[in-house]
Amino acid sequence: MKKRKLFALLLCAFLLLGVFTGCSTTPDQTPSQTQEPSQTVELESMGLSPLEPTQEQVDNALPSSTEINSYMFSSQTLEDLCTNAGAAVRGTITDRYNAVFGGDAYTVYTIQVAEAYFGGPPVQETVTMVMAGGYVPLADIMEANNGDGSFSHIPEEEWETTLVHQSIPGTVMPEEGEEYVFFLMPDDRFTGCYYPFNDGQGILRFSASEGVYHRMVEDETGLELVPAQTAQDFDALCVQTRTQVQEQVQAQSQTE
Repeated sequence: MKKRKLFALLLCAFLLLGVFTGCSTTPDQTPSQTQEPSQTVELESMGLSPLEPTQEQVDNALPSSTEINSYMFSSQTLEDLCTNAGAAVRGTITDRYNAVFGGDAYTVYTIQVAEAYFGGPPVQETVTMVMAGGYVPLADIMEANNGDGSFSHIPEEEWETTLVHQSIPGTVMPEEGEEYVFFLMPDDRFTGCYYPFNDGQGILRFSASEGVYHRMVEDETGLELVPAQTAQDFDALCVQTRTQVQEQVQAQSQTE
């Protein structure tokens, strides 16, 4: 009889232990769906208005393009980029946001830095880049232009629900989850971020099949810019070119 009672007590203790063990969770076991998503970039603090268009609005957005007439500095060669850009990193886009300012559309990117060449944040940190182009409510455009412009034929009651897709001809917007090389300039319009040097000419994409880095926008010289067998080859070449540029600038300043 005593053995039966002892067995029953041990069985109950075992079952209770299993219940408590099953109820306890470690931080690693927390279901991902219960974690609140965090926005990497605070768009409002940068002076931008966030925009989250629906897929239907995107599908029905009106096209609009803006020509870039000229650039202050050249970006035809890697030496041009290393001379004129304020910062350069290789990294992967981890987040992308639509934003609006003054009737214009912008796309804001968060870049996880894998290789820091010069001027930017160190490896494993992030940098925020703002690029012209994206979606903007027609109401914002009409307000900025006092109701005039190429969309003035659209009834006013449709302005709030209609989006316009603004783009720069020839420019390919970078994609989330992809790696690029970014030559950047500090942005004096929006707080704490950069913009790509000469728009798409300051963003390079590696083509493993061709063994070259391409610009993200085509110009009179085409897309090919720098031969490189691997990303690491480009890393070394970029650092070497930047060092040579700095040495030339220093030597010139000493002779003046």
